[in-house]
Amino acid sequence: MTGRQAILIWLQTHDTFRTDEIAEALNIERSVVTSAAQAMTRNGEAVVIHRKWRSNTYRATTAEEKAVIGPDTGINVICAECRNSPVMKRILTVYGRASA
Repeated sequence: MTGRQAILIWLQTHDTFRTDEIAEALNIERSVVTSAAQAMTRNGEAVVIHRKWRSNTYRATTAEEKAVIGPDTGINVICAECRNSPVMKRILTVYGRASA
């Protein structure tokens, strides 16, 4: 059983989870569950609701949160918007980083 599968099984009966709870209940190594929880957080499938050293509490993301997060494109949207603004284009033109 993978860490992700263990988390999904746990979430069928619980609202929140801690990696140590799942590891103990399903007899899986804690490091496997922790790495899966971190990957699910990066992918937008889980949210950390309470941080404490070695004992973060997670919950599944809601449909509204998934809509806001959207697909992970790997592009920093804020920097792209800033770079394409008229003011930044003038600044980049002055420093020779963009054409006029």
